[in-house]
Amino acid sequence: MKAKKAVDLVDERYPNDYSSDEKYEWLKQIEDKVVNEVYKTHEEAYEVPDLLRVTSVDVPSADLCIPDRYAETVYTNYLLSKIALLYHEIDKYNDAMTVFFNEYEEFKRDYHRTHTPKSVQVYL
Repeated sequence: MKAKKAVDLVDERYPNDYSSDEKYEWLKQIEDKVVNEVYKTHEEAYEVPDLLRVTSVDVPSADLCIPDRYAETVYTNYLLSKIALLYHEIDKYNDAMTVFFNEYEEFKRDYHRTHTPKSVQVYL
């Protein structure tokens, strides 16, 4: 999924006054979270997500790092939750965070099932 598609989907579903640039910054936060919580914990080499390494001009066309089968739900609900929280719409925030969290956890479980975790050295 491209960053622009995630932002466009959110703007369609939940019209708001926040700029695309603000939403791209929020997407960078979740990309950083995915890298640190999921990809860095496994043996396989990973590429730094496009969104974390491109210039601001290229951000809309940057590929997001969560696979497509999870991407729309994860990214759109993360953005929806940020907007709802800033608008003090707590019920919408709770709903979006619940959906985000469940799909993000499913993505993490799937990744952990299919990739070798880094080995841990235990010293006694």
